[in-house]
Amino acid sequence: MFELDEIMRQKEDTKFAEALNRLRTGDHTVEDIQLFQTSKVVKAPLTVQHLFMSNTSADKFNAVVHQNLTTEKKHYTAKDSVKGDVVQSVKQYLLEKAKHLPISERHGLPFDLRLAIKERVELTVNIEVIDHLAKGSGGTVQALSDNIIWILFNDKNAGKITRNNFKSRFPNEVLRDWTPMFCTARMFRITKKKELKLKDSKSLSSAFFHHLPKPYTKHRETP
Repeated sequence: MFELDEIMRQKEDTKFAEALNRLRTGDHTVEDIQLFQTSKVVKAPLTVQHLFMSNTSADKFNAVVHQNLTTEKKHYTAKDSVKGDVVQSVKQYLLEKAKHLPISERHGLPFDLRLAIKERVELTVNIEVIDHLAKGSGGTVQALSDNIIWILFNDKNAGKITRNNFKSRFPNEVLRDWTPMFCTARMFRITKKKELKLKDSKSLSSAFFHHLPKPYTKHRETP
């Protein structure tokens, strides 16, 4: 969670602010258009912020960013299970269907998660709001294992309580400002009559959604 305490808008740029106002009312001039075009970028590098009109476009870009990373990588897969007394055939049907649901229908939990060291990530679900581990909290992957993913959050207060609770379990190679992230689970309805409970034995594979070069890439409401 981030609190904005200063109004920026077009701070100290009166010329640009006035041009935007004219654009808003349709009274912009040729000079205004020329001013806007000075900020035009033909091909932006992967390391700058990108905004997309759709989740599909954002996902494709995120995949490219991930592929271009040369650091250690790890692939996590959610371990889904069906809650309720159902026959095996129905259970298999529901589990297969859950694999292909969009992340918005899986309560922000992707089925597949691919992460790399030094990759920018962002929480896609609320884990512990009081500890500033809320949806949208961003950071950088520092270490990967089967059970724990270590994140250096942008906000130094994010994960402070978690770090303190698990400080006795920090390996020697882990820095004290890295936050350990563990598996998370959510239950969601996949049909009108059945429920599917998401359980992930892999650390953070359902709590984080990989993406983002520096600083951030606009993506779906995604971890």
